[in-house]
Amino acid sequence: MTVGAGVLGTSIAANADEPTVGELGTAALRVFLDCDHGCDMTFIRGEIPYINYIRDRLDAQVHVMVTRERSASGREYTLMFYGFETFSGLDQQLRYYTSDTDTDDERRRGFTRLLKLGLVPYVVQTPAGDSLRVSYLGESTEAPRMTSLGVQPTDDPWNYWVFRSEVRGQVDRQERRDDTDVRGSFYASRTTENWRLGMGTSHSRVERNFEFDSVIFAIGFDAMTGTLFNVDIRGRKGRVLKDKWRAGPRTYRGLMSADFPNIFMKS
Repeated sequence: MTVGAGVLGTSIAANADEPTVGELGTAALRVFLDCDHGCDMTFIRGEIPYINYIRDRLDAQVHVMVTRERSASGREYTLMFYGFETFSGLDQQLRYYTSDTDTDDERRRGFTRLLKLGLVPYVVQTPAGDSLRVSYLGESTEAPRMTSLGVQPTDDPWNYWVFRSEVRGQVDRQERRDDTDVRGSFYASRTTENWRLGMGTSHSRVERNFEFDSVIFAIGFDAMTGTLFNVDIRGRKGRVLKDKWRAGPRTYRGLMSADFPNIFMKS
């Protein structure tokens, strides 16, 4: 939707004669905007007041389906326009790309401008088309957001590379418990007219330590040995419970075992 270094734009003349949905009545273009994420509906309605926003897709003359995907250095919006009734067969697809460095206002303005352009073939065939104005901003200083990959500065010292890194951690110390959580990541991406490249790495380390006076097991089948042998239980002088019970479990009334004073078993 761009020509050379200029930007193509469209608008309904902003003056006292600007038509509104109330003035156009049933003649206003009925549009079903199917956009779950990334669409500022309040802003869009204010910028495009000359169409009728339909809640039921079956009542619309134009169905605009918007999808959003993550790209190497931003987001990619795909706008699919489907015509119905008198516009049957008049379908088109437009794409809008944003950068991670764009502000929310830049994203919504760029998206809304592309939506306006996509609606032109339909609006021009309605009474609102009499107030339609199309302008071409040659050599505009505004970065055209309709290009496939956006505009990059010619004096970019990073040669189109974008780097993102993050390091965070959390340490919690208590009398009988301590938690350590350390995470880090590094990502690099490069977007040009011919290539999109992205790579990165991340690492996390989580450690939790607990100190107990006693351990109580609530176990089911194979109660005497199965679960207990899967835990490295050590008693006095480092004696291992599994080794002591190698020839079979031996307990005092099924509750305790010698050399392991802090284990109480219930079966």
